[in-house]
Amino acid sequence: MATKARVAPPQLRVYLPERDLQRQFAAFMGTPARARGYPPEQGEYALIVEVAPALFAAVAANEAERAAPGVTLVDVSMIGAAGRIYMCGGTDDVLRAEREIAAVLGAVEGRDHEASTGEGPDAGP
Repeated sequence: MATKARVAPPQLRVYLPERDLQRQFAAFMGTPARARGYPPEQGEYALIVEVAPALFAAVAANEAERAAPGVTLVDVSMIGAAGRIYMCGGTDDVLRAEREIAAVLGAVEGRDHEASTGEGPDAGP
C-alpha cells in the first residue's frame, strides 16, 4: 500500500564565499583530486556551496556555468547526501554564478511522492 509523502525542495547547507583567495586555501582547493587541471589562484574570488539532495549540486553548477561562462568549476561532487560545488574566477563571474545558483535552487518546489509502506505488492522480502 502506498501513501502520499512530501518531498522537500533542495536545501542550501553551506555557502562560503571567499573574496580574496589566500595562497593556503587556493592550495587546498587545487589538490589534484579537486583541480582536474584548473587550479584556483591566489587573489581569485572563490565559492563553496553544499546542497542537499546531492543531485541538485549538478543542476546548480550547470546553471551557474551557463550564466557565467568565465567561472572555473574546480569540482562538483555528488557523493553522499549532500553535493558540493567548488568554483573560482573573477569577482563579476562568480557573483553572477552565485545569483544563478540561488535562483535555480529557489525555483524548485517540493512535490508529493508515492511512498511505499512496506506492505502489499510493492513490499520486498
